[in-house]
Amino acid sequence: MPWFRLFLIAAYLLLLVHHGREGSKNTRSLSDYLVAGRSLGGVVIAFSFYATFVSTNSFIGQAGESWEAGLAWWLKVGIYGPLCWLSWLVVAPRFYRRSREYQSLTVADFLGTRYRSVAVRRITAVVILLASGLYLIAIYKGSSVALSQFLGLTYTVSAIAVFAVVTAYTLL
Repeated sequence: MPWFRLFLIAAYLLLLVHHGREGSKNTRSLSDYLVAGRSLGGVVIAFSFYATFVSTNSFIGQAGESWEAGLAWWLKVGIYGPLCWLSWLVVAPRFYRRSREYQSLTVADFLGTRYRSVAVRRITAVVILLASGLYLIAIYKGSSVALSQFLGLTYTVSAIAVFAVVTAYTLL
């Protein structure tokens, strides 16, 4: 393993520890943990959305999909871009106001309160959990493949390392 690559990984891990500790200092409630105490402005939320979107799915998954679909893939981009912009301009402001009114911290809380239904809350939570699980599998797999190629490790060792780092960061 080249020393410079190990240095980059170590620097990244130290940065994660730093951010995890700083975030932990400012987390005193469930609201702080889930929605940053509702204290973030629109620009920070936009950067957070972008950081979430730019993942191994974007770099590995979309690259493969674009290769397979060819130029037709650009139709997806042409549709997704305006819909995303519309959701930020039309849906997000209303959702923000209502979520504060309902004091909801999650989409499941929001929908359950909006429709006054525990069943809607539970069904929404299960759907989000399943969809997030599938998404996380893709993220872990992509990250593990990238790490194994970057450091010359086996896929299994890389997968364990990725899982350990993400778990530790989440628990900080």
